[in-house]
Amino acid sequence: MNKHATTLKSDGRFTLTGADRISHLYLPLFNEHGMKAAITPRLGGDLKIDQNHFAIAPATQETMNDPANCRNVFFRVGGDLYNVTGNTPVQRLNDDETTLEIGLLDQTVTRSNARFSVSVTSFVPAVAEAVELHRIVFTNIGKDPLPVKPTIAFPLYGRSADNLRDHRHVTALLNRVRVYENGITNEPTLSFDERGHLANRTAYGVFAVCDRLPVADRWPILEEFNGEGGDLFFPIVPQSDMHSPHRPGAIVEGYEALGGLGFPELTLLPGERLSIVAGYFIAEGSAAVADLAAKRLSLSGFETLLQATRDYWLRETAAVAMHLSSSERSGWLRWVGLQPVMRRIYGCSFLPHHDYGRGGRGWRDLWQDWLALTLLDPKSARAGLVNNIRGVRIDGTNATIVGMNPGEFIADRNNIVRVWSDHGAWPFVTVDFYVQRTGDVDLLFEKTPYWKDKFVHYTKAVDPGFVQNGSNLLSDLNDKPYEGTILEHLLLENVIPFYNVGDHGCVRLEGADWNDGIDMASEHGETVTFTAMYAGNLNRIADLLDHLRKTRNMMFVELPKEAAVLFGTLEKPLVGTPAELHRIRDAYFGSVEGKLSGSLVRMNVIDLIGDLKGKARHWKKLLNEKEWIDGGNGTGWYNGYYDNHGRPVDSASAEGVRMTLTGQVFPLLSGIVPAERVPMIAKAVNTHLKDSKNGLIRLNTDLGKSNLKLGRFAGFAYGHKENGAFFSHMDVMYAYGLFAAGFPTEGNAVLQAQYDYMADIDKARILPGIPEYVDSRGRGMYHYLTGSAAWTVIGYVERIFGVRGFYGDIVVEPKLENAHFDQAEAGCSFIAGGSLCRLIVKNPEHRELGRYVVKTVEYAGKTQMINAASFSVPRKDCAGGITITATLGKAE
Repeated sequence: MNKHATTLKSDGRFTLTGADRISHLYLPLFNEHGMKAAITPRLGGDLKIDQNHFAIAPATQETMNDPANCRNVFFRVGGDLYNVTGNTPVQRLNDDETTLEIGLLDQTVTRSNARFSVSVTSFVPAVAEAVELHRIVFTNIGKDPLPVKPTIAFPLYGRSADNLRDHRHVTALLNRVRVYENGITNEPTLSFDERGHLANRTAYGVFAVCDRLPVADRWPILEEFNGEGGDLFFPIVPQSDMHSPHRPGAIVEGYEALGGLGFPELTLLPGERLSIVAGYFIAEGSAAVADLAAKRLSLSGFETLLQATRDYWLRETAAVAMHLSSSERSGWLRWVGLQPVMRRIYGCSFLPHHDYGRGGRGWRDLWQDWLALTLLDPKSARAGLVNNIRGVRIDGTNATIVGMNPGEFIADRNNIVRVWSDHGAWPFVTVDFYVQRTGDVDLLFEKTPYWKDKFVHYTKAVDPGFVQNGSNLLSDLNDKPYEGTILEHLLLENVIPFYNVGDHGCVRLEGADWNDGIDMASEHGETVTFTAMYAGNLNRIADLLDHLRKTRNMMFVELPKEAAVLFGTLEKPLVGTPAELHRIRDAYFGSVEGKLSGSLVRMNVIDLIGDLKGKARHWKKLLNEKEWIDGGNGTGWYNGYYDNHGRPVDSASAEGVRMTLTGQVFPLLSGIVPAERVPMIAKAVNTHLKDSKNGLIRLNTDLGKSNLKLGRFAGFAYGHKENGAFFSHMDVMYAYGLFAAGFPTEGNAVLQAQYDYMADIDKARILPGIPEYVDSRGRGMYHYLTGSAAWTVIGYVERIFGVRGFYGDIVVEPKLENAHFDQAEAGCSFIAGGSLCRLIVKNPEHRELGRYVVKTVEYAGKTQMINAASFSVPRKDCAGGITITATLGKAE
């Protein structure tokens, strides 16, 4: 094991020694009902329910361990001052021995020295309440009696993240702090900033109980607690015998608030301990906060609630539990499986690395996360899919931010309205994944509205007749909300880009694509990358329609009359010049600028399939003939982009190699790459993008600052974020693409390198899980909230274990390597037929990948001889939950 980590168990429980010696560690603590926290080994971080309601001030990577952001519990021991955070002068001069233990989802930090130990267990209960609880246990482990005086000092920021820089002091004047027997609440009078003044109803509270001592002093004012010239690193109150002038029932106004609670001094004999349970509580009004504290603050009930929370998160991740070669790898994957849930809760905000945005979930992020959420809970995923598709505009664009409430959509964060050229591709990827896993084709025929705001023509124009009435629903000429099937939404999203191409015939880049940093080529930029993705989608939509034709006798598809211009290409040339395609695009945009007619046209399914296949063939031919680069020495790759001068970004010349990983990933995923070219791509990636030391793959070669005509990424330091970082998201998608293209050994190697690096805390310097990327110094960055997690989970389930869906049936084609097995056995859980099932793969002969077939399959008391690479299990056989045992062996 690593020199820090001691254990990582299969259930995700992880122990780390010397946690103080690794910077920037933090853990999300949250529940499904709005409570969102970040907590560090020093008990720093922050706590909130949304952008406008922070109990602890917002924290960034650089500020999260500031004492003003920590849950401080001081102990005066003799003449020395100690803090459970480790943030006191004596502790910084004489390091404690520190052990961190985390689980799903709780944290225990233990600090010890020769005289005593202090452990703090923290979690957010899995209940429908805004509560964060901490149990502090001080134990005399020395030989002498210890005089101990505890003092709690939890910050009570109590307002919006905006107020950190916008009227920080003025908003403190709104504070109304109430003193209770064992707690303090802050209920500001207003929510206040330059945009308006709203009456505030939210109260924030800190309460505590001790098994051996009553609360003796209450300190509601931060500056009073700190003392003149003091701060929360070395405040005056816990050092002294001062008594507070504030009694229960008092109200203090107009100062920065603190949840300060002092206890009397107590002498602990050797072996004795004292326990305190403290917590944050958020509710509507101070009285409700006090009631909530009385309900949840219990020394006896703490352990029960903690265990219930642990059990809850284990159940929530049971559908992606895996058994592989070691408990460490299985436990690491348990954390990765939880990460998509984290992003559903947090969006791309509210954690220290994600110090941007104002909440909500990004469009692309949401749809990719729903891949893993479909594995975890298909029933809940379905409701999300139906809601999310309502964010599509009739012109094929979409809201870029999906709010936390059903039907809540926002054009863009920070009022920058633009079109991401990749956004239309993701909903079909996810809906198709859901349909294949569940067989729920009825979802495709559910009718749902389109989102409508003032922006039209791919946000290049404004609808002059648009009136904001609060509904944001597209209506017909009768002023009734127009509803189209989900299938209709998906068709429009994927067909419209065919007409929105640049001079080279590839999809216009618009504001950016998957790589948000490629955002300065909106006039002449093109994304070859997502041209491939849309081509793959068009093929798969055609296959889906053909399945519906054969299984449901579906002969026609109804679409809005205005959309007819986008199809029917059998009656005219399929492809024209970009200008001719733009005329079709613009005619359609003009026809849907305001209200729809409400009239429908019936399109013959066979003709529609031919139309989609023809469009896909055109793009496949274009990319394979015009965008392929021969790199020599058996290497080759696709150009990924054209910049704002219309120049290709990827190249191989005497001046050097320029290569993008995205340019290879999406052709592989879309199925347009000829088989003989896949090894050439793999060799090129290994030669030009793979790091020889850590085995990870860069997002691109160094393209130089000249590519500011492509995007802001070129201004980033090379090796960071979207400019050549080891970008986990694209690495794992590359692995998935290699599997999909029939190269499982190469795909396994990429996923193995990811695991080897991320699971080594001395290298990645993160807690278990997968980050967005690894920076140039090797640190994992933007942990937890990343699409890397969803693709890692489905990569293991669908490609390594080979458990894929086919309209609800299960097709199993294992691609496990011998190193994946634990004593010749590996397994994974999955949901099929609406039930939790289990696959166990046995490899008694220890055969390597490529040298085995599935010999036998056993489930429901029956054994089948297979002797093939794959087998299928009907959906009906999975109902009620089954265990499938597949035994590998030599082909006969």
